[in-house]
Parts: sequence; C-alpha cells; structure tokens
Amino acid sequence: MLTDFPDPASMQEARREVWQEVTAREVLDGIKDRLEAASPGPWEAVLGATADGSELATTREQKADFLAASLNDDGAPLWVVENGSVIPAVTGDGPRAGWNAAFIAAAPVDVARLTRAIEDVLGVVDTYPYSVMARDVRAAIEDALNPKEGQ
Repeated sequence: MLTDFPDPASMQEARREVWQEVTAREVLDGIKDRLEAASPGPWEAVLGATADGSELATTREQKADFLAASLNDDGAPLWVVENGSVIPAVTGDGPRAGWNAAFIAAAPVDVARLTRAIEDVLGVVDTYPYSVMARDVRAAIEDALNPKEGQ
C-alpha cells in the first residue's frame, strides 16, 4: 500500500535483502515494489540553477536557494539519500519523496544483482545453446540474485 512515506519495515526489508540470504523471487519482488512505489519515469538528471536561471548554482547559498524553491512548506520531511558523509541524491518533500529515496538508495545493489543475473543466464545459454533447461536458467538467476559471501 502506497502511503506518503515508506514504511520503516519496508526500508528494513530492502536492507535485509542485501545482507541475508533470500530467494530470487523475494529479491525481484522487492525491486518491483520499489519501482512501483517510486515516481513514474522517465527521470532526468539536471543541474541546479540560480533563481533567474542565468547561471548554475555553484555557491552554498545558490544551492540552498535552488533546493528551497523546489520544496513544499507543508511540514513534510526532506528526504535525502546518503552514503556516509556524501549525499548523492535529494528527493525532496513531495508525496513520493521517501519512496524515491528508497528506490535510489537500493539502485546500486538492485542493478548489480540484475546485471549479474542477466550475465549468468547469457553464460548458460552461450555455454549450452542447444540444451539449456529451465532449471539451468533458474539456477543461474538464483545464484546471481543471491550471491554467497565473497562473490
């Protein structure tokens, strides 16, 4: 159920997927849930500009002004994605801002898992082009989406 803010349990579930063994179906369901809850795309990466649009926002004050102009004044929290002291994304304070932050925060792990799954499936197909069985494909996907420690 989509609410204004991600349920803390769903955020914990995304973290659990990274550190604990789960099935490929659970991983894919988590990825699909995050995708569905995020704002519809396409999204676009843009540079912040000054209020009049005449130059890029490069000073702390210009950056703060740019962000402030795009935020609501309704008491909703500001959502950011952080990695230690680095903030790679600010998703704002709109109705899906928390879900967008959860989606972006999970993206590196989600994309790595999906890429590994596709590579493994292609490896099985390339190795056995005439005798690939469904169980071989499923095993490749399971191994890729749920790597063992050290992989």
